[in-house]
Amino acid sequence: MAKMFSMTGDPMNVVKGLILLTDHSEVLQLQSGLKASAEFQGGLAIDISGGMEISLWYRESKTSVNNRGALVVTGNVTVDMDFLRAGVEVSFETEASLDFITTVQFSEYPFLVCMQMDKATFLVREYLTKYEHMSSGKSSLLRKQRKLVVPGSEFPLHQENSNMCKRVFDSSW
Repeated sequence: MAKMFSMTGDPMNVVKGLILLTDHSEVLQLQSGLKASAEFQGGLAIDISGGMEISLWYRESKTSVNNRGALVVTGNVTVDMDFLRAGVEVSFETEASLDFITTVQFSEYPFLVCMQMDKATFLVREYLTKYEHMSSGKSSLLRKQRKLVVPGSEFPLHQENSNMCKRVFDSSW
């Protein structure tokens, strides 16, 4: 309870961490007799924080729980021969957030409670690199990059909640 009374509007970290999803390395024997080495790595970073603001003047409180995460996955497959080394590298990365916001107006009884769940706009990036190196010194490199923008949105909750949110935000100034 002491934390609640001493809180500012600034978010306080609750959970923060890095998670290794995969770290795999393998040498594959192909039917042609060649060997291909494959490596895959993936990681996830999470950050969950929360904040609370109380205004006795406006008789209102706001709580927010912010969930943020980043995902990175990379892969590399290489075929190595005496005269040629060829390979493909791929990677995928994104960072997204999901926020839960609760607004309570306690100026009248029963209290007005509005819950919102928002997803911010986020970017997904994909990278592809193909390469060949010959022992004669000749080499080729092809890089491709693709970006996808995922638009933000507010998730609809129960209809009664939507009605309550209209009352909360229409009465505030």
